Amino acid sequence: MKHFPLHAVSADQVSLTPYQAKYQDQVSQLLDAAFGVDRHNKSSYKLRETCEKIDDLSLIALHKNQDGEEVILASIAYWKLNVAGQSALLLGPLAVNPDFQGLGLGKRLMDETLSLAQKIASLRGWKFTILIGDLDYYQKSGFQRVPHGAIDYPQPTDPNRVLYFEFEPGSLQKLIETVPLPLRLNDNE
Repeated sequence: MKHFPLHAVSADQVSLTPYQAKYQDQVSQLLDAAFGVDRHNKSSYKLRETCEKIDDLSLIALHKNQDGEEVILASIAYWKLNVAGQSALLLGPLAVNPDFQGLGLGKRLMDETLSLAQKIASLRGWKFTILIGDLDYYQKSGFQRVPHGAIDYPQPTDPNRVLYFEFEPGSLQKLIETVPLPLRLNDNE
């Protein structure tokens, strides 16, 4: 992974572009730096193994350096998810190169993709998105904590970190009130 001084790149030198397979190696290095090389053992990764990636919502923050090389500074991915029979999204991972954390790249990626997802949610049947993350960070973009015990998330998962964002207001609460808990994820039974 390339390292830069914080002042080396300004916001106007960063473009958001859809994920493409040619970026896979750089994204993998970024995710290793952000979450560790053992990241595939985390519960979120176990769940993603049962999901289909949504490439048109998965973006990268890209910078062309002085040599013309494309360098990935941050990435975000979305996945199709079934929550108790309801079509939804799984957000993650969201990662920012450690040299560029604190510059707003993660929030920019999240806000851009949530805005796009909101526009197409009704066409694709998505009611909400869930993720595992820090409420203090994600609530700035409208995420809330899922009520404890409401979702059967792969373990080990801290229930305080299971968050959601609704495209259709009240949709998760309605599901919680009408379907026996815990809500099952990607369960075809």
